[in-house]
Amino acid sequence: MEWLRTGKMENDLENVPAKPAEPDEFAPRQSLAHALLRNEAEANRLDPNRVRELLWLLNAHPDIEEVAKVLANLAEILNCAEQQWPGILDLQHFTWIPDLVSELLKVVLGPPVVKFERQHAGGGDWLKRNALYGALDAETRFDPAHQERFRLLQAHYFFAHATWLIRNRKHPIFSTDLSAYESYGGPRCGQL
Repeated sequence: MEWLRTGKMENDLENVPAKPAEPDEFAPRQSLAHALLRNEAEANRLDPNRVRELLWLLNAHPDIEEVAKVLANLAEILNCAEQQWPGILDLQHFTWIPDLVSELLKVVLGPPVVKFERQHAGGGDWLKRNALYGALDAETRFDPAHQERFRLLQAHYFFAHATWLIRNRKHPIFSTDLSAYESYGGPRCGQL
């Protein structure tokens, strides 16, 4: 990670599309799971654009199979962070996230249950570049003192990741904006 030494992020590849998505690649924009979640959210009077933004911040892969667990963990993480560092969500401009996560959990877990299944056999690239989503998917339980520290570590990771995405939205070469995320299919995504 050259940018750790130089402060330049040109060589950091997390969330950087290698090339525009091609028709045979599987991107969030093509994902039935993403569309189902947005449609169910909108049917429950939630802003589908905020849902898209949250999925972008999480770098959620196209299948979002574990979205309920990720959202529940994120709720716990943000609650822990706000208790430890009062005002952190306001400072990060993320005060909208806890309410959205709470309402999305009702949509995902409530009737009718929105079921997310794998739509493609590939996805190795999404798994490799999806460390945040994987970290939020982790179901590690410690004693209460260590659990809080673990959640705060995850909060640091989420805030750093989100800040990097937001800061580089308009980067001329490595744009990390919502459109780039939703159109990125990745090399070999969807191939066996």
